Amino acid sequence: MFVIMRDPKFFFHQPVIKNMELDLETQKGLSAFLDRKDRDKFIVDWLVDDNDVPKWQAKGIVKLVLAPLMSLAGKVAGRGIEKIHETLKSRFSDYDEVSTRFARLLLVKEKCSEQYLQPPEGEDPEDWKQLNEQAKVWIKQLQELERIGLALDDMKAQVRLRIDTPHLDKDTAPSRWLKPYNAFIPLIGRDNEKKILNDWLEEEKGFSWKIIIGEGGIGKTRLAQEFAQTCREEGWDSGFLAHQHLDCLVNHDNFGNWMPVTDTLIIVDYAATKQESLKKLLQQCADSQSNEKEENTRIRLLFLERHADQNQGWVEELQKEGEGALPDKVADALHDIVKLQPPQQQEDHETMPNLLKATLSSWEKLMGESAPELPELSEEDFDQLRNNTEGRPLYLQMVALHACEIKSAKEIVLWNRADLLRYAVE
Repeated sequence: MFVIMRDPKFFFHQPVIKNMELDLETQKGLSAFLDRKDRDKFIVDWLVDDNDVPKWQAKGIVKLVLAPLMSLAGKVAGRGIEKIHETLKSRFSDYDEVSTRFARLLLVKEKCSEQYLQPPEGEDPEDWKQLNEQAKVWIKQLQELERIGLALDDMKAQVRLRIDTPHLDKDTAPSRWLKPYNAFIPLIGRDNEKKILNDWLEEEKGFSWKIIIGEGGIGKTRLAQEFAQTCREEGWDSGFLAHQHLDCLVNHDNFGNWMPVTDTLIIVDYAATKQESLKKLLQQCADSQSNEKEENTRIRLLFLERHADQNQGWVEELQKEGEGALPDKVADALHDIVKLQPPQQQEDHETMPNLLKATLSSWEKLMGESAPELPELSEEDFDQLRNNTEGRPLYLQMVALHACEIKSAKEIVLWNRADLLRYAVE
């Protein structure tokens, strides 16, 4: 089917494919594979199950190799796929060779079906084993590419989506433990909000944007962080777009042709301070989705802010820019604004105690010490605790941590927000 040779110049003397042309029979086989409804799922499953590639990255890699797959099969790729293929060829020196060989290897694996671990007939078992190892190197290179910036024709553009990794250290200030990305406690009492976000994500619309509002410490960023992580696990490219990366994206010379490679969730915090850049982003998303496309790439924009009104202020301004029908397209794509209230579990009276207990438990695990026990709280105590903290997760965690610091939780209902902020500073 193909010839294996040793190439000392490529990937540490791993075996490579010399013959890039397909015979007619093999070309027909690849063409039939590309016509299968489950072709993308087949490739994604192989990348996830056998190469430990996260699902969201696997979906992106599928888009990257569709063009060479179609080229090998004598088919014509869609405009969006072909554009990304040409961009990568020009900006990533090994891309064309890597992706073409990847396509050949994938075809052989598809033909071998469940027994792909065995070499095809006529292939040397040792060469086949080494080829598998080489494939992992290729996949790693494709895996490390930033998906969101590929369509800018600029592989060096500083544009990336971020989900920060938790980093808890018992020697750092407790205030740092409570930063949203550290996920100091599990997300409690947000099942309803998670359902709202998941339903929005799965809507058939190609493009939609949504706003979450709420006071400081209510849990906007933490909810968005958890949502982004869930989206990645479901195959989306997702995360926070920092202000400087947002500016880099929308002010890029090729932004007018930009379209994400795979389903993408972009989260922007403190959205009201970034109106000019967000106007450009909204217009490009709305305009690109109105064009007829072969690929059903979905875009979701999630903005976080303390206050917002659809018909006035910064939200109204975002919907005014553009010519012709574009402002209406942007306005029509706006989903209902979600105002975060204090977390609420099915048994509402358990929510605050559960937040306090979760904080004490996390402190115990981090410090290796026993946390103080919570006192029995009356309805009046709960009312006072709710008034002092407004039920905000941040302040409730601060209550529990201060109790740990002084090794007593007897007076937790007496500490108001000003007290808690002073204790945190001290």
